[in-house]
Amino acid sequence: MSLEIYRKSVKRFLTAVLTLSILAILTLSTSLSLGTSKTFSWDVLPCVLSFLRGCDEGTLSIAKIRVARTLASFFGGSALGVAGVLTQAITRNPLAEPYILGLSSTALTAVALTFLVSSSLVVYRGVMILIAFAGALIGYFLTLTLSRLAGNSSHSLILAGIAVTSFFSGISHILLYLVQGVLRTPYVFLLMGSTSYVLLEEINYIAIPTVLATAAVLFLGLPKMLNAYIYGDEHAKQLGFNPKYVSTLSAFISSLLTASVVAVLGIIGFLGLAVPHITRALVGSDHRYVVPTAFVVGGLLLTLADVCVRLISLTPLGLSELPVGIVTSVMGAPFLAYLILRGGSR
Repeated sequence: MSLEIYRKSVKRFLTAVLTLSILAILTLSTSLSLGTSKTFSWDVLPCVLSFLRGCDEGTLSIAKIRVARTLASFFGGSALGVAGVLTQAITRNPLAEPYILGLSSTALTAVALTFLVSSSLVVYRGVMILIAFAGALIGYFLTLTLSRLAGNSSHSLILAGIAVTSFFSGISHILLYLVQGVLRTPYVFLLMGSTSYVLLEEINYIAIPTVLATAAVLFLGLPKMLNAYIYGDEHAKQLGFNPKYVSTLSAFISSLLTASVVAVLGIIGFLGLAVPHITRALVGSDHRYVVPTAFVVGGLLLTLADVCVRLISLTPLGLSELPVGIVTSVMGAPFLAYLILRGGSR
């Protein structure tokens, strides 16, 4: 029976990956072909497929902008998707995600504070990621501490996260307002997340941490550990795993993924909440399948959200381009309400 269940799980996983891969190719192609004009520009695709070689100057400039934006969307979504899976697993809370638990707001506050202290560091994305990483870790452990002081329940965790998020969001608003003169990206786009100002040369700062962190999760065997950890510390110990090691390592990786997104794109909320649930609906609850699938689902959803942003800007309403975080919030807030109502009905 166990062998049959395993075969069904693998078949379900492979079917989901194949379907998602096709959707990802279609979405990425659409993103590369859609600009700020009223029409699609399919001429960019041959330029991209030739690795930006042999293109005329005008097409090359457009291609660089769209490639940067598309890759930033995909890897940013992948990072948040995997971070959401890890966060929900180690907190054993289906409502947990980096944004709600305060990791994003504390990461941005740390970055904004650095800008205020030394504006020359603005150009060093690598330094910004390390600083955002430290801020995210502080936010995570601050939320956990408040939750434990309040009784360490699932409700206290979310309420502590909301308190941390609210406080540090206000602080980051003030700091970014003070340093907006040295920012290349308008500070409102950092507060709500945007792919509009990402340069092709900066993609490595979000792509490399995302790929390496996800690979580390898989090769260190963390998914198998999380499968045991979610059922309690004692269950994990019985299977030979150290619960503290599992939770600490997962927290560090989740914070790094969140930091890379915040340092390059700004705060993008609710994606880390929705992706794990969508992924589990597709492939089940085994983290060996959930983690790689969440990588694809997260990238697909944020790229779709970015495409929606551009489509909205092309409507007759004459709206300027919105931060992509607004779209993810519009999608994610109802999803959060659904999870709360579903939990209350049980």
